[in-house]
Amino acid sequence: MKLEETINTNNINELDDSGHFDAVDLKRFSSAVGSHWMQHADKEQTERLVSANELTSLSALIAYVAHLLSDNEFRIERQIADRFNVPNVKCLPSTKFDEAIRFLVEQVPTEVETV
Repeated sequence: MKLEETINTNNINELDDSGHFDAVDLKRFSSAVGSHWMQHADKEQTERLVSANELTSLSALIAYVAHLLSDNEFRIERQIADRFNVPNVKCLPSTKFDEAIRFLVEQVPTEVETV
């Protein structure tokens, strides 16, 4: 049973006298939520994350871009995390590594002032 079907109030029995769902409804709901969560967790675990070498390259480029933009490295990391919908750069799928590098390179100003 899909999670959406379980949550739909048409599929849930009436509340009992105390205002709670009965045990059957709760069991169905927790079963659907659990299976949905497990499918999502399995999907997440099948993707290989960036390697240590790739992470080193990303970190170096992040530091370089932050320096050129006179910005904070954490802000640049947050931009990458937000763009790729990951909690942090370490959780970036390896399939997105090239795209992340391109994103960072695009942040570099075309004319860099020399001091």
